[in-house]
Amino acid sequence: MADKTREDNQDGDNKPNKPTYFDDLAIKITRSVYVKISTISVLILFAISATWTIAQLIINQKDSLLDARKQDLAVSDEKLKDRNKKFAELEEDFREIKKLSKVPVLLNPVAGKHITGRFITFRWKYDSNPGFQNFILELKQITKDNIVLKRRYQIPEPQRKKMDFELTLGTQGEFFWRIGTGELLAVDENKPDDKDNPLKKFVDASVNRQPSTSVSADTHLWSRYGNFFVHKSVYDKIKSTGEMMVGMTATFLSYDHTLDCQGRPNTYDMEFIEWIAQQLSKDDYMGVPIKVVRKIFTWHNLLDEVGTGEADIAIAGITKSVEREHEHKDMRFTDGYRTNYQRLIFSKGRLPGLAEKKVDRSELQRILSGKTLATQTDTINQKSAKVLEQIFNFKNDSSFSSYVDVIDAVRRGTVDFGMIDSVRLDTVAYPEIGIMQFDFNPLLEKFYKENLGSKSGEVYAIAVHTNSASSKLIDAINKIITSKEGIAKRHELEKKHKYTNTSNRSIDC
Repeated sequence: MADKTREDNQDGDNKPNKPTYFDDLAIKITRSVYVKISTISVLILFAISATWTIAQLIINQKDSLLDARKQDLAVSDEKLKDRNKKFAELEEDFREIKKLSKVPVLLNPVAGKHITGRFITFRWKYDSNPGFQNFILELKQITKDNIVLKRRYQIPEPQRKKMDFELTLGTQGEFFWRIGTGELLAVDENKPDDKDNPLKKFVDASVNRQPSTSVSADTHLWSRYGNFFVHKSVYDKIKSTGEMMVGMTATFLSYDHTLDCQGRPNTYDMEFIEWIAQQLSKDDYMGVPIKVVRKIFTWHNLLDEVGTGEADIAIAGITKSVEREHEHKDMRFTDGYRTNYQRLIFSKGRLPGLAEKKVDRSELQRILSGKTLATQTDTINQKSAKVLEQIFNFKNDSSFSSYVDVIDAVRRGTVDFGMIDSVRLDTVAYPEIGIMQFDFNPLLEKFYKENLGSKSGEVYAIAVHTNSASSKLIDAINKIITSKEGIAKRHELEKKHKYTNTSNRSIDC
C-alpha cells in the first residue's frame, strides 16, 4: 500500500499539478492589493493636487490682503499727513487769535453794510491796551476798474475810539477799512497818497514825534479788515441791492390788525408800500425786482433811524411835518397818501348822551373844562391838544405810548377823553367808544400851517432817507402816489380796511 502510494507520487511528479482553491485565493488577494494600492496612489495624488490648489488659493488671497493692507497703510499715511497739516493750520490760527486779542475790534460800519451819502462814522474798541493812545484809519476803495486806492488818516481824537468821516462828493463803490495802533510817521512828499490826505493837518501835528505810546510803522497792531458799500443815493442803493428797508413800528400792529400767510402785517400801510415796490420794479423806474424788508423800530426813534440810513424809508401812519424834517437830519417826506383829522373820543357807557349829539364850540368848552384828555406822546395829536387846551381848558395827559393805550384808558375811565387819528377810527370799530361830533380843523389852521406846512389839514406821508433837498426816490414815489393807478389803489385800500369791511381782511392759510 505504501508502495502504491509512492508510485502515485512518482507519477504525479511527472504530471502538471491542477489549480487548487488556495491558488485562486492568492490570485484574488494579489489583485485586490494591486487595486487598493492603485486606488490609494490615485487618492494620494488627488490629495496632493487638491492641497496644492488650496495652498495656491490661500497664498493668492494672502497676497491680495497684503496688497489691500499696503493700500490702507498708504491712505492712512496720507490722512495722517493731512491731519498734521490741519493741526499745523489750527496752531497757526490759534497764534493768530492770540495775536488778534491784542488788536482793535471794528464795531461800525458792520461788514457788508450799505451806506447812502457821504458821511460815515467809524467806531471800534480796544480793550487790551498795552499803552497805545493813538490810532490810524486805513481806508481802501475798490474802483470800477478794480483799482485799489489806499489812504491812511491819523485819528484826531483817539480817546473817543470814533471818527466822523466825509467822503468826496459823488463817491460810491466798495470800501475796506481797518484800525491800527500808534501814529503816522513823517509825511513823504513824494507819495501822492500823502499829498491827497484831507486830514494832513493831524498828520503834521505828529511829524517827527515818537512818544513812548507809539511804535514804528512796521509794528502797528492792525485790526481785521471790514467792508462796506457806499451809494450816491438811497435810490441807487435800493436799485443795486434789490431790497428796500422799510421802517415801521410795532405800536401800530396791535390786536386790530392781522398777519397774512407770509407773516406780513395786513394793514393799509404795508399793502400800500408793497404795491409801491412793485411799481418801482417796473422799467419806468428801477427796472429790477424790489423786495420789501420790514424793520421794526419804536415810535420814538423811527424817524431817527430813517435819518441815519438804518431804514431807507418809513411808513407807519406818519404825519408829514416841516418841523419833523428840520428836526431829523437827512430825512424828507413824500407827498401825502392819506388824509387824517383829529378826533375826540369818549366812553359811551360814561357819557351816553354824547353818542349821537353834534355839539358847538361853547357846549364843547363846557364839557371839556377841567377834564383830562389823553394823547399819545410825540404825535400830532399831542401837539394839537396842546393848542386846543388853551381854548377848552382841559388837561392834556400825553404819557401814553400808543393810541391803543389811549383807547383803553378812555374805556376804563382812567381819563375823561382821548384824542386819536380819524384813520384809526375808520379802520377799527370800538363799540364802547364814541366820537365827538366836532370839526377841530378851523381851530388848528394856524398850527397846521406852522408845523405841517399846509393849513388844509393833516396827511400821512412816507419818510425817505436823503441828504439833499432833491431826491430821485421821493420824486418816483410822488409820481406813483399821484398817478391814476395810485389814486385808485388808495381808494381800494381805504375801502378794504374800513372797519365795516373787516370780513374782507380775514386770513385763511
